[in-house]
This record gives sequence, C-alpha cells and structure tokens, in this order.
Amino acid sequence: MNARANSSNRRKTSGSRQPLLWAALALAAGISTGVYAWRPPLWWLVAWVVFTASAAYLFRRRARSAFILGLSALFILGALSIQARDDAVIDDSVTPRFTDGAEVFVTAHVTKEGTRLEESPGDFRQRLDVETEQIDKGNENFAIHSGLRISIYDQRTRAMGAQQPSRTARLFHYGERLRFPAKLSTPRNFRNPGAFDYRSYLRENGISALGSTKSANVEVLPGFAGSRSEFWRSRIHRNIIERVHALWPPREAALMDAMVIGEDTFIHRPTRADFQRSGTCHVLVVSGM
Repeated sequence: MNARANSSNRRKTSGSRQPLLWAALALAAGISTGVYAWRPPLWWLVAWVVFTASAAYLFRRRARSAFILGLSALFILGALSIQARDDAVIDDSVTPRFTDGAEVFVTAHVTKEGTRLEESPGDFRQRLDVETEQIDKGNENFAIHSGLRISIYDQRTRAMGAQQPSRTARLFHYGERLRFPAKLSTPRNFRNPGAFDYRSYLRENGISALGSTKSANVEVLPGFAGSRSEFWRSRIHRNIIERVHALWPPREAALMDAMVIGEDTFIHRPTRADFQRSGTCHVLVVSGM
C-alpha cells in the first residue's frame, strides 16, 4: 500500500511541474485549429466564458476536472485570438509619400495598445500600433489604411517633478480613434552582419512606418473601430500582463510575457538580437536534453 501511495504521489508531483507546458500545448492547438476551422468569434467567446466559469467552480471540488476545463479554455482562447484578428489589407504607400520629414496629421485607430507607460527620467512613453484612416499633408487629404507604430510621450521638467509620472498622461486602448501630428519615418536596420532585422520584424506585424507625438497633441475622436471580441481579448491580455509585472521584476516579467502569452513589447532590441544569434544553439541544447 505504501509503495502504491508513493508511486501515486510521484505521479502527482511530476504532473504538477508541467502546468505551463500543458497550457502552451493547449494554446498552440487552439491557434492551429483556429486557422482551419472557422466559427463566429462570438461562439468562441461564449465557449471560453463557459469553460472558464466551470473551471473556477470546480477548482476546489475536483482539481483534475478543473485543470482539463482550464486547458479547454486556453484552447478556445487560442482559436479566438486567430479568428478575431483584423484581416484588413495594409497599404504600404504611406512609406514613400509621407516619410520625407514633413509633419503630417494622422487619423487612426488603435490596433495594439501599449500596456503601460515606460518611464525614463522626465520622459514617459506609450507605444501603440495603429491603422491609419486618413493622413493630411498640407492641404491634401489621403484615405490610406496602413500600419504605424507610434510612440506617444509626455515630458516634464525636473522643476515640475520629473521623477513622478505625469498625471495628465493616459493610456490609449484598443479601438479608440485618435488624431495627432507626427513626423513619420521608415524603419532602419543596422548594417552589421547578423544584426536583428528590425524592418522585417515590423513588416511581419503589419507596420510600414514609425512616428512619435506628444501626449498633449493627441485628440481622441468619437466612435469605436474594431471588433468587440478583440476589445475584450485585449482587455484580458492587458490584465494578465499587469499581474505578471506585479509578480516579477521588469527583466524577468518581460521574459514571462514572451514565453507565456507571446507579448514581446518589453523585450528590448539587444535581447532580440541575442536570441536571434543564439536561437539555433538553444534548439540544439534543448534537443540534446
């Protein structure tokens, strides 16, 4: 009897060490399924709510059933994240026409929100991915749909208390329509052999140009652009990141974001370059283990 009990305890202990592995596999399976098996996003959302609520209800009563329901919720979340994406065609014509150094006025909506203000002495930033609706240059108006990565910053002098975050700075969220002045530029790569291909990375994410503007110059326009299911997914995504950053220091939290939910906002460029150079070695080491 003791031998059986010990064997059972070993199996439970071994299984308890792999929750993130099972979670990652469930999420990956959901993403793969979402690519080929289309269903209305509302169906996926309702299913996710049902499985999540059921897992929470059974957590104290039947841990194994709750664990399976939790994996099912992650599976559905993976499928929803693929099928709720905005598949609008991105126009690259913004690059040659508006990246000559002249200031333009951009009307756009947020497609990927920054999760927090990034602090440096006297400089508080939020990075947003937006899709343009209209770009005004001089007296001309152009209806263009293109992906931009915008850095919105709020600067304060030290006399005003630069060590404290600005109370006027705010976070902009998915679906909000914005209008702001900006000078756009094309992404550049370093010409060092083996350097991180920043331009290709942005292009894979639908970004054709970069820009920056002051927080005080951003005007929030009425209306909402996007899907409600993606809005709620972004809200859940943001809450998870806030919890991760409350538990770990910034560097470790950035790695946990990338590993668990694929959020690479807080991964700095040197870390990306190091990973790109050593990725093959990492794969070989893991395979050997």
